[in-house]
Amino acid sequence: MRNSSKMNSKGQITVPQHIRERLGLEPGDRVEFVVEQGGAVMRPVRSEANPFEKYIGITGRSLAAKRE
Repeated sequence: MRNSSKMNSKGQITVPQHIRERLGLEPGDRVEFVVEQGGAVMRPVRSEANPFEKYIGITGRSLAAKRE
């Protein structure tokens, strides 16, 4: 499958909708570009870590605890 987009003066490109859907990309998602054999590959950045892990326990109590 070949697709193309034109880069604007700010270096931005538009990823075609069917490619965004196939890769599961949504606004705000990060992608990485890897140069390979004279070309480049774009792929989504998938984090293995829980982005909220650093906030666990910050309130000092469980949010699931019963309220009295």
